[in-house]
Amino acid sequence: MKKVAIVASGFYSELTAEMLADTQATLTKANYQYTVFLVAGVFELPAVVQRIMQTGGYVGAVCLGVVIQGETPHFDFVSGAAAHGITQASLTTGLPIAFGVLTTHTYAQAEARVFGTKGRKGTEATQALIQSMAILTQLP
Repeated sequence: MKKVAIVASGFYSELTAEMLADTQATLTKANYQYTVFLVAGVFELPAVVQRIMQTGGYVGAVCLGVVIQGETPHFDFVSGAAAHGITQASLTTGLPIAFGVLTTHTYAQAEARVFGTKGRKGTEATQALIQSMAILTQLP
């Protein structure tokens, strides 16, 4: 059975909950089973998703979260670490991991990318994962 891990940040939970619902709906429609793992924040995504993928029980993963720029450089450190870490987890395990992490300047920009006026990030990230998994299954 094709099983996908969804690893979602609990920070900005009202936004990630919507992305999670979109991800679940997209995977269900494509006949994938999934397990949801909740972590505290975006910074925790890479280590958790890498370990999950190392178990051998999943064919791919979607990481979901939101980082909104504030008054300090914290935004740069968290978003950069997440992007780098998730990429490294994918390369290390050889399995596709979609980056469904929003990095925006304002809460309103995040809302627009979650609720549809500028896309639906949960759906888009999940569709990217499904496409990547399809390509990788065709390779020798």
